[in-house]
Amino acid sequence: AATSYSGVNNERVFGTVTTIASLNWSLVSEVQVSQILQPIWIFLATVFLIILFFMCFFITLLLRFLKLILTPIEEASRAIEQVAQGNYDYHLKAVGINEIDTMTSGIERMSEARKEAESALQTSQHDLLVTLNSIGDAVIACDGEGRVTRMNPVAQTLTGWTLEEALGE
Repeated sequence: AATSYSGVNNERVFGTVTTIASLNWSLVSEVQVSQILQPIWIFLATVFLIILFFMCFFITLLLRFLKLILTPIEEASRAIEQVAQGNYDYHLKAVGINEIDTMTSGIERMSEARKEAESALQTSQHDLLVTLNSIGDAVIACDGEGRVTRMNPVAQTLTGWTLEEALGE
């Protein structure tokens, strides 16, 4: 039963011997190897194809999921680069994933805060320049190491130096 052999018709077969004691007979049963192996191969091929189908399905789902996650992260990265360059004209879309939506919302709030801070700084610098230029006395502003950073027109007249000549001195 465990080893195939050549049967009556010279085909590979598996056989068993059954003894019928009451008749004093021995019954030999043969089954062709192909009749046993063909259903096994069909079953294995079917299992393989089913596994292959589910693997392809799983990989497709995984790639879609990665795209769903990575695309908003790439857009957020580009938005951060734009903010770093001073470009605040963008909007990040909500994607429905709480963590990513929270991140993009934070980036937008950070961008708006930076835009407001830069605007306030420009206004402050403008106000300082107007104030400095309107003072009737000579005013020279220096950095922490004593180098000239600003001079009003009165100081330029008294020193004989233009602001460009005095900067850094």
